[in-house]
Amino acid sequence: MVTLGSLKTNLYKDLPKNITNPELNLQHALSEAEVQLELEKLANNNHIYAKNLSFLGAGVYHRHVPAIVDHLTSRSEFYTAYTPYQPEISQGTLTAIFEFQTYMAELTGMDISNASLYDGATALAEAVAMVARVANKDKAKVVVAGILSPNYKEVLDTYNKGFGNDISYCEELTAARLDESLDALVLMYPNFFGQVIDYTAVIDDAKKKGIAIIFCVTNPLALMIFKSPGELGADIVCGEAISLGSYPAYGGPALGFLTTRQDLVRNIPGRIVGETSDANGRKGFVLTFQTREQHIRREKATSNICSNQGLMALRSTIYMSYMGQAGMIKLAEDIYEKTQYLKEQIAKIDSFVVDKNVSFQDILFYSKTVDFKALNLFLKDKGILGGLDLGKFREGWKGCYLLTVNDYMKNEDIDLLVSAIKELISG
Repeated sequence: MVTLGSLKTNLYKDLPKNITNPELNLQHALSEAEVQLELEKLANNNHIYAKNLSFLGAGVYHRHVPAIVDHLTSRSEFYTAYTPYQPEISQGTLTAIFEFQTYMAELTGMDISNASLYDGATALAEAVAMVARVANKDKAKVVVAGILSPNYKEVLDTYNKGFGNDISYCEELTAARLDESLDALVLMYPNFFGQVIDYTAVIDDAKKKGIAIIFCVTNPLALMIFKSPGELGADIVCGEAISLGSYPAYGGPALGFLTTRQDLVRNIPGRIVGETSDANGRKGFVLTFQTREQHIRREKATSNICSNQGLMALRSTIYMSYMGQAGMIKLAEDIYEKTQYLKEQIAKIDSFVVDKNVSFQDILFYSKTVDFKALNLFLKDKGILGGLDLGKFREGWKGCYLLTVNDYMKNEDIDLLVSAIKELISG
């Protein structure tokens, strides 16, 4: 058992005394049984909701994950694997990654995909950084148009402190100033409010001025029933794929992705698996692009993305393989239909105004009279996880509320939510 004394002796013995804090107040080590009890005590503080009564989404959703996904990814060959540097012993992992790239390229309508990035927010930051490399500039000028998640914005701004790109934000497309000095335009699809916006006119205008188009897709399931970014003229597509085969898990681990045109492949962050043949002519797979600083000269590296996302990419590969194209389309249609049903039911409540834009899975509502914090507490007492009170992010979003649907819900679950809201409003 490690004691406080041994911790001080072993861990800190080489640190200069003038930079250490003598008041560490480290507790004595606990036994395994004591640690287990402590963790159970903490876990019991959690409030567990039924999945079919969870209306909180905003980019991370409850999605039914077929048992085969957990079964295969828990195999030691996959679960403990690191970067497949040696293809002769890593063909299973390399094959799965190659299939992930294929699926994501097809899903987004682009030529090529990497595998992969940490999450949707860092994927967006990497896409913006990629613009400067493509434009061969020290600093790129980029406009992020539409409703962006505040968390994504925070990550993008943090990344950009090192890159120094000129990034501006514009929530209203009509207010976006598109001129020849602009290198790229970022469009959210669907956006943070779950709205699926028609960007045809703004994309046409940007293309005429030589401005690159980046699509940020936080809910790629929507691409099964709406036009893909590739069809709409995207040059780079980034986003979040946690909802394709993984669990919310308190927000992570997540799975970022980035797809692009073939001619931009050498500027892409992360790694790319390619198909080749061995000395006997048999098909095989290898790491074709390895762009981290450990592989090439540091100043030439396109990213420092780690390889542990391979397991998350594997989950998505198995999920999409199992679901198939028909299954994915059916699921997307089911989610869309539930979304419309929720909008219709909430619209019948006098205190709520429903957003008129096309919604895929998240739905925006307005109210001048309903206290959404109180509403969520009221719903909690009824075993319902309410939506997201957007007013906590910024003053301009006060009175806005975001609800979502998921795979597990039925119309009667939505009716239960609506009934509870009516009950609160009626006093």
